[in-house]
Amino acid sequence: MSTSFRNFVMKITPHFVIKLRRNILLSSRIVKDMVYDTKRYAKYSSTYNADTEQRLLGRIIVHYHVLEKGLSYENMRPGFGIPVALDLVGLLKRYLLLRYDTDKIQFIVACSVLSKYIKENEAKGYPLDSVKSAIDFELSSYIREGFGGKKVLRKDEILEATSIDYKRFFNARHSIREFSDEEVSFDKIEEAIDISRKYPSVCNRQAIKVYLVTSEDLIKDCLSYQNGNRGFGEKINKLAIIVGDVGYFSGGSERNQVYIDGGIYLMGFLLAIHSQGLGAVALNWSMSKKDDMRFRHAGIVKDNEVIISFVGIGNLKSENIIPMSVRNESSDILTVL
Repeated sequence: MSTSFRNFVMKITPHFVIKLRRNILLSSRIVKDMVYDTKRYAKYSSTYNADTEQRLLGRIIVHYHVLEKGLSYENMRPGFGIPVALDLVGLLKRYLLLRYDTDKIQFIVACSVLSKYIKENEAKGYPLDSVKSAIDFELSSYIREGFGGKKVLRKDEILEATSIDYKRFFNARHSIREFSDEEVSFDKIEEAIDISRKYPSVCNRQAIKVYLVTSEDLIKDCLSYQNGNRGFGEKINKLAIIVGDVGYFSGGSERNQVYIDGGIYLMGFLLAIHSQGLGAVALNWSMSKKDDMRFRHAGIVKDNEVIISFVGIGNLKSENIIPMSVRNESSDILTVL
């Protein structure tokens, strides 16, 4: 169809028909993208099959975290959580039966939490015989001191750690798109990742991972799939790809949790990068099914992972020009009920 004929058709077609056609096309794209996401979640979450190593670890973490929370209450109820503890024992034995890696930190923590759970209850005169009898020697051999349970956090320690001018620190962080030519120290990025490990995650599941791209050619290739880095992408020295493993989540109610946890981690990571004196810019991954599949063919991220964001990292210049990016007032954000 020639351009002139297409223009003629558009001219004689009623406006409501054009609008209806556009809405149908937009709706079909939305449905296609939603089905694509739903299939991934259904296939790789632990909803239907929880026996892979990562999915089983995710369930183990959820169970031991319930016990840890109960142990941390000032007025701990003796005998709380027995069904959870018995389920945890079953999951740990299943993990051993499938011959998964027993050096994994979360497996060791789970065994250690069970031990502390029993000791705390025994100290309060509640022996938990049913749980003790379910734990055999094999599980007991993985118990380590200093792993899991509870600890005392003093108010003065928190106040001392927060004595910095945090408002100034936070407000000094900006999205930086122009970087110096200086090579970014890997040690600084590694330190930022170590800091951001403390991000809050649902039931302590820690489903977020980071791929760090260091090769100039590979950075360029990855950025070619992302449409928000034109004009500065070639100045990015290191590229972090933040992903979330859907295998840690289960059921329809947790369908969005990987993105919530991912967003929390992303902010923590950006602040940690900022604390190392580096500049960074978060690059969104608001992609269609087609574009997401194109990048996945590059073989960097796994099928069970969803992409949260790209983060471009570089060293700061002595002077950095940035957009004003005026923010809404607090009153525009806050609603008091």
